[in-house]
Amino acid sequence: MLRPRLAGQLQRRHRQLPLSGQVQRPPRRRQHHQTRGDRQQPRDDFGRAVQLLKVPHPRSVAVNSNLDVYFTQEMSSDVKELTSNGSVKNLGGDLKLPWGVAAHRSQVYVADSGNALVKQILPSGKVKLVGSGWDYPSGVATDPSGNLYVLDPEAEKITRITPKGSLSSVATPEACGESTDAVGVDSQDNMYVSCVGTNHVFKIQPDGTASDVCSHWKGPFALTSDDNGDTFVGNNGGTSIFECTSGGRLVDIKADTNIGRVVGIAAGGDGNLYVVSQKFEMYKLIAPQ
Repeated sequence: MLRPRLAGQLQRRHRQLPLSGQVQRPPRRRQHHQTRGDRQQPRDDFGRAVQLLKVPHPRSVAVNSNLDVYFTQEMSSDVKELTSNGSVKNLGGDLKLPWGVAAHRSQVYVADSGNALVKQILPSGKVKLVGSGWDYPSGVATDPSGNLYVLDPEAEKITRITPKGSLSSVATPEACGESTDAVGVDSQDNMYVSCVGTNHVFKIQPDGTASDVCSHWKGPFALTSDDNGDTFVGNNGGTSIFECTSGGRLVDIKADTNIGRVVGIAAGGDGNLYVVSQKFEMYKLIAPQ
């Protein structure tokens, strides 16, 4: 059972701080040019935002290697899939206050936060419990090998679960406390977390060593990472998107329309970003050719 103080914090966070974590094939490399300080301004980077779908009360979004798009909604008990033909399919899940969603090939994982469970939705439609003893799982991410990473903010740890079911955990940085809000992972099993309460984004190596990712964060929110170790963060409470490249350069990602406050973000294998926002919309941000 959640402690009363923490339960209140998490309820408030759940209303305000959705997340997403999803790892996909390396996107096409984008070109940047230097501006003042260490902030990089993109050259025609993600200039076009394509509206994909109306999504009331979105919480998280994920994309698999086939570019199938999955998303959760605060008031829905199902994970939903946006199919390639534009239709929406309910995958089920019997969820209560779902949060993060992740996908590896045809496997879909979801943090069933309200029930303190992590679930896998099989291609057959059956639902399987993953792990046990979660305090308040909120973020999930997968790597190219099919390992699952579960962020449990109250327990202040990230748990790695292999396809064979082996579990190992690392602590989240002390500087985050219980304010971790999103998790991502790259192809080297490095984990990335955003800490909205302390204005940090951290890279956590498999041995638990943590280091800051870029700087200048203010209310880092939704987060995802790609295989290259590039990290995409909804900053300023999700009102802007920044990319921190694996080389430590900070890139301000622009769109040609107001997409609203980003609450979930995923990096697709097509090199594009998929986001859901508090405008109740899902967008695809097109990377330059």
